[in-house]
Amino acid sequence: MLANYLGTQLPGQMRVNDANHALQVENQVARLAAVLRGAAGVQAIGGVVSQPVVLGSVGAPPFATGDGASIGPGARGSQLTVSFTAVGPVGYHGPGGWPAGGNLDGSGCSFTPLGTQNPTNVTCKGGTTLTQNFTNGSHFISVTGGANLHLNFTTSNSTVVVGATGGVGNTVIVVGSHDNVYLNATGGSGVHMTVVGSWDNVSCSGAGGATVRLMLVGNHDATSWSANGASSSFVESAWGSHDSTTTSNTNAAVYYTGFDAANASTSTCPYGNASNSDTVSGSGGTVNYNNTGYTGSGSSGGWTETWSKVTGQTCPFFSATTEPQKSSGAVGASFVVDLRNTYTPAQIVAFDQGAVVYVQPNGQPRMLVAPSISSSGGNLSVWIPEFRGGVGTEEGTGTAEFSARLVSLLSIDLPSSKFNLSGVTSIAVSSPYAVAWYAYLSGLTASLGGSAVCIPKTSSACVGPFSMNGPLGTVYLNVTATTLALEVATYSVTLG
Repeated sequence: MLANYLGTQLPGQMRVNDANHALQVENQVARLAAVLRGAAGVQAIGGVVSQPVVLGSVGAPPFATGDGASIGPGARGSQLTVSFTAVGPVGYHGPGGWPAGGNLDGSGCSFTPLGTQNPTNVTCKGGTTLTQNFTNGSHFISVTGGANLHLNFTTSNSTVVVGATGGVGNTVIVVGSHDNVYLNATGGSGVHMTVVGSWDNVSCSGAGGATVRLMLVGNHDATSWSANGASSSFVESAWGSHDSTTTSNTNAAVYYTGFDAANASTSTCPYGNASNSDTVSGSGGTVNYNNTGYTGSGSSGGWTETWSKVTGQTCPFFSATTEPQKSSGAVGASFVVDLRNTYTPAQIVAFDQGAVVYVQPNGQPRMLVAPSISSSGGNLSVWIPEFRGGVGTEEGTGTAEFSARLVSLLSIDLPSSKFNLSGVTSIAVSSPYAVAWYAYLSGLTASLGGSAVCIPKTSSACVGPFSMNGPLGTVYLNVTATTLALEVATYSVTLG
């Protein structure tokens, strides 16, 4: 009878006890994961949570004592990081960077009123080179005899008139809205004009082989071009929406790129099919609509029309603030309960970066509790715990008390405050249980797209089987999310 008990019944009972102990520890570690997450959820800064972890299984005295266990830190180098790029807000950086005033005095020009660097009327002759910044109000510039102009006008609700005769290096910049701008280029003059603003009216005329190059940035701007003779030419590059161009000259070429300068949300153009709101009239030359939707060609009212998809251009004078963000990853959040069983194989229950993992030596790790990483549509939510001070070690058959005090919370929500996500958001998890992490993170690609990969691909950490004190694998999840809710919770932990 005793031999049968010792050889059959006792081992069977102890296997049951070990299995029950494993379930008990799994529940206790899972409960700890929940209370850690809960403390962060209610923002209990300074609050302490604790959870007992029973290390010893039930024995069968006097013939068998309970098996013991140890609790201690996770594998060195275990960590979870999130990398992303926040872009915005979009800022305007105007052309020229002009200083106040210029070389008006001694330029060979006459001007009124006298004694000012911001005159209303300026007349220049001969080979004069005039560089001048004008602000506020209407201005009338008249040039003859091949003078070269470098003029900047910063004004709104005003009239700007520039007459250029001769001179091939003329530059005219107008920054403002609701302006009436008139340019008359004659005598073979070449003029590069830039107009930045909305609801501006720009009227250009040319004769005698004049060449006008116009860059227009804004919405609801109206341009007209008239030429006396076939030798003068006009090229307009307009970035905006609801712009219009009128001409009956066949030497006119117009390029529309969809943009919303009044409400710039990204510095990459074109903005969808916004150029479809732009129009041409008259019996003019060629027009090209740059959009992200389609390509094609045609003709209408004497205009030769082309629709192009030339994406990824930088919108003029608008740039975005780019802030790459990456978790330090210097401190992970992991600990391991190693169940040292006599009658069943050893078992490991691990808290690993918010997940709870179970594994046996030479087995495949599996997640008992998923990490707080989830997705819905293009929305990505990530909660990262970090342990400060490290986890101690305790072993035996007693009960270890795991205590954690919430030290700080860092929350990032995008889009927010004019910042948006840009490009790829990457989650990287380094863990000895990479097999389980790969299985979980791969499932997120169904709603987010992207890809998951485990590196090194052929290592035991990535493909199994699990080995005690074996290598770490790193699982990368690279996705293009539209929103990101990221929270990093830092805990000071003790083991007693």
